[in-house]
Amino acid sequence: MSTGQDQIQSIVSKLINEYHPQEIYLYGSFAWGEPNEDSDIDFCIILPDSKESQADRIRRGLYALKGEKCPVDLLVLTVDEIAERKNHPSTLIYRVINEGVKLYAAA
Repeated sequence: MSTGQDQIQSIVSKLINEYHPQEIYLYGSFAWGEPNEDSDIDFCIILPDSKESQADRIRRGLYALKGEKCPVDLLVLTVDEIAERKNHPSTLIYRVINEGVKLYAAA
C-alpha cells in the first residue's frame, strides 16, 4: 500500500479544519502493525462536545475527506463519551488511548 506519512498528515489537516478537535489518534494496522493492501486508515477524533449524533459526526468527516485515495475509518467521540470508556480494558477506546498514536492535541 502506498499510503505514507504525508497522506496521513494531509488527512489529519483536513480533520482538524473540519472538527477543531481536542485530540486525534491513529489506531489499527497503521498504528499497531503492518498495514496491507486492504487496510484502511483508522482515526479516533475527540471533540470537546457535540450536539450531533455520532453517525452525523462521522458522515461530516467522511465528506470532508471526499477525494482521498485511500480508505479511511473514523471514530468521532466527545470527551464525555471517551471518559465513559477509556478506563475499561475491554473497550476499543481503552486501546486507542493507551496504544494508539496521538497525531494531534489542541493547544
